[in-house]
Amino acid sequence: MSETSQQDWRRFGYDAEYIRGALRNLVQEADEIWHGPPTDRSKVNGWAHEVTCWGTIVLALTFMQYKGLAAPFDDWREVARRGASAAIYFFFGQWRQRFRWLAKTIDRAEARAELPWSDIYRAGMALAAAVHDWQTADALLQWPDNDLRFDEGTDDRTPQDNAYQIWLASRLRGDPPAAAAEQRDRVERGGRRRPKMLLEAADALLAGDSAALTKALSMYLKHYKQREMRPNRIDFGVCLDATVLWHWGCRLEVGDIPLPEEVAPLIPGR
Repeated sequence: MSETSQQDWRRFGYDAEYIRGALRNLVQEADEIWHGPPTDRSKVNGWAHEVTCWGTIVLALTFMQYKGLAAPFDDWREVARRGASAAIYFFFGQWRQRFRWLAKTIDRAEARAELPWSDIYRAGMALAAAVHDWQTADALLQWPDNDLRFDEGTDDRTPQDNAYQIWLASRLRGDPPAAAAEQRDRVERGGRRRPKMLLEAADALLAGDSAALTKALSMYLKHYKQREMRPNRIDFGVCLDATVLWHWGCRLEVGDIPLPEEVAPLIPGR
């Protein structure tokens, strides 16, 4: 790769040396990431977070035209599938039956009440959507519900962000609108711009309105590029929530969803 080339990763503010350092770390962790969950159940949460995060990094670099990815990470589809599978294992695997968490032994019900969920769920959904693995995406949709605790994750999510995820999952899996009406109301009454913008895009998706969906996603992606991307977070080169909505639009055949060139790379698999 020419160091003087104007690839998208440069345009989005990422530094060549920083990327190379991140990829060195990826190579060092490749065996653990690539070959399945740890036998120590107390480490599954950290493993799933790493696998899904690295999956989004690989997709971000691929679709921002970075040319330095080595095997096996040069196959973005396989990386995405493995990341989505890690999310499935995290949420539904047998490991949750009994394991150590914060110096105590907990079971599946306690794990649902106490473990974080936002990061791995959002990344898993985006990775599955990017490769149109709808069986995995539909399985992940079964997780969010009104009982989940607030989880800001590592991305500074707000209660309104969590409410949006729970509401969208409910609607995409075909629940009646009343099932998550309280979550929708929380977004609408809240003062946070991000979940409101995503709610507008999701409404357009569910209405089958490609023009409105295009407009709403374009506006949100520009907001995301300006306000949310960070030069020290390569995984932010994938806009997880917009990726889910754009690809779901393809699944529902709402029509063309063209996006501005300046933000289109933030949705992998287009």
